Amino acid sequence: MSMRIFKAGCDRGTVATEFAFVVPILFFALVAVSDLALAWWVAGQLSNGARAGVQYALSNSSDASGISAAVRNAGIGDGVTSSPSFSVASRRFCECAGEGEVSCGSGCASGDPSRMFVEVTANVTYLPLFPYPVLGDALPLSGSAVLQVQ
Repeated sequence: MSMRIFKAGCDRGTVATEFAFVVPILFFALVAVSDLALAWWVAGQLSNGARAGVQYALSNSSDASGISAAVRNAGIGDGVTSSPSFSVASRRFCECAGEGEVSCGSGCASGDPSRMFVEVTANVTYLPLFPYPVLGDALPLSGSAVLQVQ
């Protein structure tokens, strides 16, 4: 029976020790990247929903509840649309070239008719898995679209 003597320079178990330190860090990084990628995806879905809302507004620009329903039915996802923080806002406004926003129905100083636009904004507060030091514990996300309807 031989007896092993451990010397000061022995490196047995080094790989296991490094593995024990590195794996939790890599796992947390993977979870954080996945969590933030999901938030980015939700923001993209909000933008798609806002686009669906302005497309609906092409034919019904004064129907705010129809615009909101078009946004909700745009495939955003039940987890997002059922969130208490989910909201849809739409507004109609008119502009004149070079004058900016004017009241709808009024003409422009140039004599041209004003152009009517509809803006739709979808908002939600995304709650990440962990509170990140820079981002905090909630991320306000929004998507918006503007379309000329007249």
